[in-house]
Amino acid sequence: MQKDDMRGGGLDFKLYKKGWTVVVRRPVRSGVKDGKQGFVECEVEESLVIPASLEKLAEMHNREWLTAQGKEGKVACQGCEEVKSKDELLRCKGCEAVWYCNKECQTKGWSEKDHKSECKVLKALKSPFLDIARHDCSDIEGTKGTIIEKNVATGKAG
Repeated sequence: MQKDDMRGGGLDFKLYKKGWTVVVRRPVRSGVKDGKQGFVECEVEESLVIPASLEKLAEMHNREWLTAQGKEGKVACQGCEEVKSKDELLRCKGCEAVWYCNKECQTKGWSEKDHKSECKVLKALKSPFLDIARHDCSDIEGTKGTIIEKNVATGKAG
């Protein structure tokens, strides 16, 4: 959400929770002085707020990566974890990244398997912004197409 009272707009961080991850494409450091780190400037369109910490993103990535190993075009139901072809399962309408056998498995995945907190994260990760960011980074020597991120709350790079 843009801040109207800030020159050039800006993100109103009061709307976001501490620990969420902000991905900034082509950041510019400003206001750097002795003993001060300054701040990062970018166009609002060059930023994406993901409602999760870097640790949560890494956990989700690792779980999905491990789940996908050796399945060759098949996916696991998030409720019962049974592996089936995609045409046998129902897809989450919110994030379109998670699959279920039926309504019962969807309810189990939402409440017991934490999809309730992950659905918005997965939806944010489908942003065209990240496709562009991956492409932009692919030309940087040594990045191999990865996105370099920094958690605003903790200052840790990921």
